[in-house]
Formats: sequence, C-alpha cells, structure tokens
Amino acid sequence: MYIFAASVLPVWLLLQPRDYLASYMLYFSVFIGGVGMIFGGASYEVKLPAFKGFVTASGDWLWPLLFITVACGAISGFHSLVASGTTSKQLKRETDAVPVGYGAMLLEGVVGVIALGTIMMSGEMLQGGPTVVYGNGLGQFASLLGISPRVGTALGLLALNSFILTSLDTATRLARYQLQEFTGMSLNKYLATAISVGVALALIFVKTGKVAAWQMIWPVFGATNQLVAAIALLAMGVWVIRSLKKSAGFIMYPMAFMLVTTIVALVQMIAANLNNYIVSGISTVLLVLTVLLLKEAYAALKAAKAE
Repeated sequence: MYIFAASVLPVWLLLQPRDYLASYMLYFSVFIGGVGMIFGGASYEVKLPAFKGFVTASGDWLWPLLFITVACGAISGFHSLVASGTTSKQLKRETDAVPVGYGAMLLEGVVGVIALGTIMMSGEMLQGGPTVVYGNGLGQFASLLGISPRVGTALGLLALNSFILTSLDTATRLARYQLQEFTGMSLNKYLATAISVGVALALIFVKTGKVAAWQMIWPVFGATNQLVAAIALLAMGVWVIRSLKKSAGFIMYPMAFMLVTTIVALVQMIAANLNNYIVSGISTVLLVLTVLLLKEAYAALKAAKAE
C-alpha cells in the first residue's frame, strides 16, 4: 500500500518528506563510514588482498564483470530515470540540477567505497548476505567513535533499509510513468500503478521450481542498469550535437565504453544461459532494442551533419 500511495500522490506530499528524513540516516552512515575508512586501518585487519587477479575463481574476467556489478556508486541508468521522473520535480530552479545531481552521484560513490571497505574487513560473505556485511562493517566503524558495535550495526542496517525503501517507491513511480508514456497516456495513474505493483508481486510469488521469478531474472539487472546508462548518455550526446551544435566527446567516449561493456556482458549472459529461456530471452530483447536505438541515433546524427 505504501509504494502504491507513493506512486500516485504528489511528490511533495510523501516522497520528498520521506527522502528528507532518510537523508539524515545517509549522512550519519557516511560520517561513520568515512571515519572508519580513514582511521580504521590501525584498528581492523584487512582480510582481503588488494588484488587477486584479472579472472575470478569461477572463470569470469574482471571486464566486463566489474563494470556491471558496481552500479549506483559509479554510473547508473536507474539514476538517469530518477533524475527525470522525481528529482526534477524537487528542484527549486534548473541551475540546481548540477550540484544536486552530480553531488548526489559523488556521495553515492563514497557510499560505494565504504561498502567495499566493509567487505574487505569481513573477508567473506556473512550469513544474511551483503546487507549483514554492510551493517556489521558500520558497527565496527562506529566503535571508533565510542558507539557500541551492536548499536552501530543496527543503525547501519536501518540506514541501508531506508535506501532500499527509497528505491522501491521511486521505482514504482517510474514504472507508472513509463507505462503511461508507452500507452500514449491511455492509462490513468491508478491503473498504471496497479499494473506495476501487480507485476512486482508476480515476480515475488511466481516460482519456477523452487526459484522465484525475480531471482531468475536478477542476473540481468547489472547489465541492464548500465545499458540504460549508456543509452541515456547516447541520447544526451545526440542532443548536444544536434541542438547545441557543440562537440559531445565528453559524453560519447564514456557512452561508447559502457555500451561495448554491456553488450559484451549480455552476449556472455546469453551464451551462459542457453537453457534458461527467460534470462537469454530478456538479454536478446535488450540487444535488439539497443541496436535499434543505435540505428536511430546514427540517423539523427547523420541528419544533423547534413543540416
């Protein structure tokens, strides 16, 4: 019910106040994590080596695996959707977009580094998964400030769960926007939200054997997220060239790197999941859509050159 309400109510009524309150948890966890990363070296043992090679134990290469694993703390297609769907509605003036958007990604990069620090201390995946690793690490960092590790762990888990909550309601709202746009606004916000929530529930409760649907498609998330980022950069690059009549190398070069990286990752995923028709099918559809968008972008740039 919460994410349904967050999707249909005005941003200022629920999303913005909730984000405001959650930001304090973010700042608190970043402060504790920052203290731990800077001053914790003398107090805690680093249980993982800085470099273990270019190939994982399972045979996966560092490229493209690394670049589709580290997502929100580096480059994220989901964040480009958030920027257009919710962030833009909370800015006082357009010029605030640069410090808010760029500053937010820098701060999230810091959170990503802190998360890596918690993994370095644990040395292994603890029971409960990455969430427990992160909370346990922040609990140890908090002890440097005289805070009980148990209290620090609880606060770290609370902060992490507040991040997850913001993703749920924002994702539902963005799904509603996209459904409405895709159907030419023939769906009202209530029906579009109901469909979005219904699909999410189906992914949770529908199972193939003993595996839930969301667990089956989760491996595609990393490549999909970064692919959306590459496409967002492509769209911005075409706009800069066509509308502003300026060079867009600073956009197109990282776009090319992320595009090649995600396409290679999707091809590898298809090859590794030939018997999994859901994963290989989704990956194939994404590749086809990417090729179509590249063709459209090329046509637009060709037309701009002819003008």
